[in-house]
Amino acid sequence: MGKYFHTSLDSFGIFRVVFDLPDSKVNTLSYPVLLELEEILEKAKNNTGIKLLIIQSAKEEGFIAGVDLYSIAPLLESPDSDEKVKELLMEGHSTFNKLQNMPFKTLCLIHGACLGGGLELALCCSYRLATDSSATILGLPEVSLGIYPAWGGSQRLVRRVGLAAGLPLILGGRLIDAKKALKIHLVDGVIAHEFLEEGVNSFIDKILSNKISPYKHSNLLQDNPLWRSICFCKAKQEILKKTKGRYLAPLILLKLIKETYSLPLEEGLQVEINTFLQEKNKALSKSRHLIRLFFTQDTLKKAYKEIPTAVIQSAALIGAGTMGSLIAYVLSLKGIDVRIKDVDWPSLTRGFKTIFHAYQSQIKRKKMTYGKALQLYQKISGTIDYSGFKHADLVIEAAIEEINLKREILAQVESVVSKDALIATNTSSLTLAEIGIDLKHPERFLGLHFFNPPDKMPLVEVVTSDKTSLDKIAQAVHLCQRLGKVPIVVKDCPGFLVNRILLSGMNEALRMYEEGISFTAIEEVMQVFGMPMSPFVLADEVGLDVCYKACKILEEAYGERMKMPKLLHDMYQEKLFGKKVGAGFFTYQEKDKRKFNPKVQTLVKPAVSGMQLAKEVICDRLFLSMINEAVRCLEEKVVENAPLLDMALILGIGFPPYRGGLLRYADDLGVDYVVRRLKAFTNDFGKRFTPCQLLLTMEAEKNFSGKRFY
Repeated sequence: MGKYFHTSLDSFGIFRVVFDLPDSKVNTLSYPVLLELEEILEKAKNNTGIKLLIIQSAKEEGFIAGVDLYSIAPLLESPDSDEKVKELLMEGHSTFNKLQNMPFKTLCLIHGACLGGGLELALCCSYRLATDSSATILGLPEVSLGIYPAWGGSQRLVRRVGLAAGLPLILGGRLIDAKKALKIHLVDGVIAHEFLEEGVNSFIDKILSNKISPYKHSNLLQDNPLWRSICFCKAKQEILKKTKGRYLAPLILLKLIKETYSLPLEEGLQVEINTFLQEKNKALSKSRHLIRLFFTQDTLKKAYKEIPTAVIQSAALIGAGTMGSLIAYVLSLKGIDVRIKDVDWPSLTRGFKTIFHAYQSQIKRKKMTYGKALQLYQKISGTIDYSGFKHADLVIEAAIEEINLKREILAQVESVVSKDALIATNTSSLTLAEIGIDLKHPERFLGLHFFNPPDKMPLVEVVTSDKTSLDKIAQAVHLCQRLGKVPIVVKDCPGFLVNRILLSGMNEALRMYEEGISFTAIEEVMQVFGMPMSPFVLADEVGLDVCYKACKILEEAYGERMKMPKLLHDMYQEKLFGKKVGAGFFTYQEKDKRKFNPKVQTLVKPAVSGMQLAKEVICDRLFLSMINEAVRCLEEKVVENAPLLDMALILGIGFPPYRGGLLRYADDLGVDYVVRRLKAFTNDFGKRFTPCQLLLTMEAEKNFSGKRFY
């Protein structure tokens, strides 16, 4: 018995190699693991009693989740680690080549995650057998971290499934389930996870009796130069469309596959090694931030795990508007019974229509069968009173942003729910202190700020007050994780974290437009920076009425620096609420098409008509104002640390991940640059740019301690 693998050989010649990484819930690959596996394979290849070798996992969580990033990240980032990186690469190739060339048949049993190096290992086996568990996923997600497969994945996958099926998996980091893997011949069979032993034994019998042969992909189409050219051209178009050329790894990987696809496998593998070593530092200039973000996400997955809480089985929603209805939909997707309340049946009917369309979309995109959708849809019921609320483990208030209405609702809720129920508000800017001022049990009250649209946006701000109990915070975090969301715990304050920072940038964009800076110039700067949409598009998507109310709340809370731009006030008065009414900054007469709304220009009387600003000034005004507010949030301990703040902005507003986050971007600029520019802007544009105290302190101390946010 080794440190990482347990082996056994039965009387039928079945040699099992069971991967069980100690002190870990998941299996990951590292240099020591590869060394031990190669030693096992070396001994096994000379054993004439072995008829079939099976590699499997002892973990319930999955097969192999990929490489151990915590051990290799320092190697990838160090400029002096080329030899160690090469040693790791060569060991991986040596081990996997040995597995592929064993003198007997080999089978990889895949249950749960088979990702990255795990799939590269599986591709070296004669056969792959996967379970139909929802936890079973396969893929090469390395490009999402700015790197790419380097243990044969770029070579073996496309040779196994062909270019048409293989390129999207490799270049897009797409993950697929067992059913899809079987369809493209990535695996040779799928068995029911409930009858694992029976399914494996049946498949073994087929192998030993030669009733199933290793799959070989037909190269009929792939040998056609025109077909290959079309595949590669289309793949490049997709990469550039998705990444705008900001991520180098998929382009390097595409070039590698294009150059090696027609070569013998052995030559292709060598080119893969050479390419990784040559391009390592270039690719990593973009990937360092992505790898660090992965570590932050990993930390978030473990948050509050040590605190046991009751599992939420049933929930109640107050407010059947779009937001409330889609939150109910998200809850029902995970099998949670949901009761929706609104003031009348027509309002409820509109809410159920929203939910129905969401399920229809799932069916249309083949993400769910009609039967499954119907089963989950029936988890939702409606009411115009509080009947059924006493059975709810969770109640979410999702009414409009009116403080008195929310207080009234919560007082009613507290009188009808059980003593253990978690009570939450989905407010985006009002404080818990204001909303819950009359609650008798504030220890079970918190904010669950789902971002719009809640069925698509991954972030949920879990807003807490000094009175919220730790077990209720943990219960909310556990629920969000169960829903597939990323919960980030923030402290109660007007606007909380993301909206508070976002609105400082949006306000600045509107002020520049009021000054006469062209609409196009501002949008172009945002696009080049890497933001998914401009403040104008975002405002239309969210709704100008929602933005107006949020800005009003933040102006009252924070004063001059959050003063509402006059343009927003005027657009609200004109009921230019955005996409929901067909007109905001843009008009929306045609489906999925927008045109600039000329009426907006009539509301603006610029101080300097046609004013010009350098692109770097526009960029700095937008993002330095956000940095300043973000640092204030750190200063006030609204969020625990800089990595969590950055993750919230990436998930909440689409801040470009390759930049690492807003405060990582501030570090790249340098605190001295940030402070110097803010001081200059204070003189030129107003006191709202005054650097916060923490920035001034960091700038003063930088020469002594190298102050940074990371």
